[in-house]
Amino acid sequence: MICSFTSLFLCGSVRDFVSAKSSEMKGTDDALDDDDDEKIMSSSRGRRHTRKCLQLLLVCAFALAYLMKTSSPSSNNHFDDRGEKSAPLLAASASSSFSTASASASASASSSSSSSKDYSNRVWIFTSVAADYDGAVLLKQFVHHYTDLGIKPENFLVVINSKSGFRTAEFDECAQILDNLGIPYHEWLTQYSSEVMYKHRMQLLEKVPPTDWIVHADNDEFHSYGGKSVIDFLKEMDKKGYNEVRGTYVDRVSKSGELSKLKEEPGMFQQFPLRCSVIKTVAGGRDFKTMAYKGYWRTDRGNHQVLRAARAKAYLSGPGRGDGDLEDVYHLTPYAKYPGKYKYQCAAHDNLSFLPAGSKCSTPNDSHESTTKLWSQSRFSDAKVAVHHFKWHAGVINNIKDRLAFYKGDVGADGKPRFAWYTDSEKLMNGIVTTGKIDTKKTKCKVA
Repeated sequence: MICSFTSLFLCGSVRDFVSAKSSEMKGTDDALDDDDDEKIMSSSRGRRHTRKCLQLLLVCAFALAYLMKTSSPSSNNHFDDRGEKSAPLLAASASSSFSTASASASASASSSSSSSKDYSNRVWIFTSVAADYDGAVLLKQFVHHYTDLGIKPENFLVVINSKSGFRTAEFDECAQILDNLGIPYHEWLTQYSSEVMYKHRMQLLEKVPPTDWIVHADNDEFHSYGGKSVIDFLKEMDKKGYNEVRGTYVDRVSKSGELSKLKEEPGMFQQFPLRCSVIKTVAGGRDFKTMAYKGYWRTDRGNHQVLRAARAKAYLSGPGRGDGDLEDVYHLTPYAKYPGKYKYQCAAHDNLSFLPAGSKCSTPNDSHESTTKLWSQSRFSDAKVAVHHFKWHAGVINNIKDRLAFYKGDVGADGKPRFAWYTDSEKLMNGIVTTGKIDTKKTKCKVA
């Protein structure tokens, strides 16, 4: 700006000077008097000043063009000051659409996220709600739990599912809870399947900038971060260089072990005071889960672990997830959008034929600055952070029955069920649903 004003001032002065001298020289067409030499010199000085003025203007123009080029984002790879790239809008379909609150909340979140230094703008939460199985009672407490931890309503990414094919009273009750708090949601009105859910998840997470955090919690999962707000905790993780947080999976059970009906009061922790190991003991599942991760990661279908970049394409494109009609969702993820930003840490069992073109496995000798700046896993895991799982209530009975029927049903000509992981639901059916309660001794329950 100083350069511009100086140029304009000097140019204005020279223009006035030349104009004045030109006026003086008018009417002396034929003869030159004693002042002619002085007039010629003055005219020459004016021309020299004009040239200098033009040179100065050109210098300023080039300087301004350079500054604009270095400060403005390119149209092909638009990252803001946090290294974020714009995400495409989600398409709605007849069986899955967004609430009316979603568009305005999305615009507000995008605007505030890029302009504000408030760290809470950089923390999002994804969840899915099973409206048909006491979802509204859980949802109300879920929302308050996470807003109390510091997550803003506009940063909730919510999918509400109803198997009915239309909006039921239970669905509308869940929707009303979210509408009252200004939380956008995504409708999903078909039979639940973890595969279909996986695609909805990938679509919604496209909204999250790569360097923001994603808190991942099902509607029956309440996180604890060692007494801290999730905002302060993740800010600390960021400073320490972590990009993934893994927590202990704690199944919460009623005092008697009965699958009791959910109540709005008291809170979930009071209704289910026992800390147990149901998933691991009964179903043989894992006793840990990924709680939060940076926006450039995605997790596996069960949200147990972050997908390494070297494994991601094989898993997300279908073959790495197992048998059956598994849809390719790789193109919806950061791995497909920013392949050059990852460090490919390969394992012996990885299918390296799926590595993106031009990518190669990293080696211990990769210490060059260009490789150390790449995205690579850095996991925080501690017993102080936990996922409290409030699945074991009366609504879980029909939930497990329905999932087992869907996963195991529709056996093809090859004699295989629809999805191989039906066995997880079958174990829960045999171990819990048939008895109607949790064996508190077998599942190693303790009072919290």
